[in-house]
Amino acid sequence: MKYTDFITAVKECVESKLNGSESEVRINKVFKVNDTELDGISIFNKNCLCSPTVYLNDFYDMHQSSSLSVEEAADIIIRINRENKDQIPYDMKMLDDFESARKHITYKLVNTALNSLVIKDAPHREIFDLSFLYYITVVTEGNGVYSSKITWQLMEKWNITEEILYELAEQNTRDILGVEIININDIIDMSSILNKDINKDISSIPMFIMSNRIRNCGANVMFYTDILNEFSKSLNSDLYIIPSSVHEVILLPADNYHNIDYMNKMIEQVNDQIDLPDILSDHIYLFSREEGIKWPKAS
Repeated sequence: MKYTDFITAVKECVESKLNGSESEVRINKVFKVNDTELDGISIFNKNCLCSPTVYLNDFYDMHQSSSLSVEEAADIIIRINRENKDQIPYDMKMLDDFESARKHITYKLVNTALNSLVIKDAPHREIFDLSFLYYITVVTEGNGVYSSKITWQLMEKWNITEEILYELAEQNTRDILGVEIININDIIDMSSILNKDINKDISSIPMFIMSNRIRNCGANVMFYTDILNEFSKSLNSDLYIIPSSVHEVILLPADNYHNIDYMNKMIEQVNDQIDLPDILSDHIYLFSREEGIKWPKAS
């Protein structure tokens, strides 16, 4: 069965099983980080403003391997909807009332070129080859994260500017998600992801992971220049910033290492091993105590 036929068959099966329940089944294309295109199915019950979205792409892969029938997929979608429809953790009036949303406005950092479709319908701020996107974000007690992208349409509905979004997100993202810097040797063996030639030159140099406290979409911390400045002072060195993924960056004392070409090769190597939605950039950045963040000159 072709993918488009599978989507149609699942939608019709869900509708058939819900016959008489006054529910509306919708299929929507969703562009996630790095323009990853997914097909989501949602069940909107009567008087319901929102609904959990279940993505069908993985279901189709399972169907192709004969491990999931159309009817089984429909049953799973209905069960997920029933279990989660009342668990949206934020007040939906945030979508109408800016004052209700303002304390929950945050940003995420993405690659501009890889997110042309995501950025198209959303206010954003470009910096180097990256962009900040804005979200309404709520973190539950168990560190579950619920977020909804702020679109141009929503910003205009609130009658505010991108500058206001940025000012709020800059403070709220820190308050809601925090920031951590951890010695990489405490959590990962770098030799497992670096080739031997690169590993010989770089494995002995102190490295630190910088992210938010939940280590999810935390690469934006690379622009917390006040924290970088204090940390660089403690090391008595400027810092190279390795964009390891959209979730975190790696900090490297710049005074200890100068082969930028090697580090860019390392980034390419890591990018080859991670999924497209996780890729942030393909080159290194430099935090200078005198000049702030910039692109270093290739060695």
